[in-house]
Amino acid sequence: MRQDGEGGGCRTVRGLACFGGVSQRVLTALVEYWTRRPVRFWVESELRYPELFQGACRKNVPVEAGQLRALLVGNVWELDLKIFPPDREPCVMETYEDFLRSGCLCCLLYYDCGDLEVYIRDEPDRAALLALLQNAGVDPQPITEENDGRERMRL
Repeated sequence: MRQDGEGGGCRTVRGLACFGGVSQRVLTALVEYWTRRPVRFWVESELRYPELFQGACRKNVPVEAGQLRALLVGNVWELDLKIFPPDREPCVMETYEDFLRSGCLCCLLYYDCGDLEVYIRDEPDRAALLALLQNAGVDPQPITEENDGRERMRL
């Protein structure tokens, strides 16, 4: 998505950010959007969700849609969720450029019980998720190369 920037130039929209006010209901709706497609979910963090890791100490654990739904029923304080096509494996994504090279469709970072950053690869998905957030009463702001303060693509 391109937006007019200051001085008449264009800037590339990397994703959407909502600071405060993102409820678990909205988070669940975002996840449900992706469950309609053949994708693989990966949750990063063996410490936050030990029930998904079953004693394994590793990152980027594959999670089935049902497990993810069950996780979202409880109190979610943080969620680092990567969504990949079924034929792609997760990889380390430190930068936005790594995200673009990875094949990852969406990097969803939810933290502080209401802040959300969603990096989205394709424009149709970005537009659909923007509409979903707006319909839920959330005011997402575009993340662009000018305002993206994230130094790494994880929590």
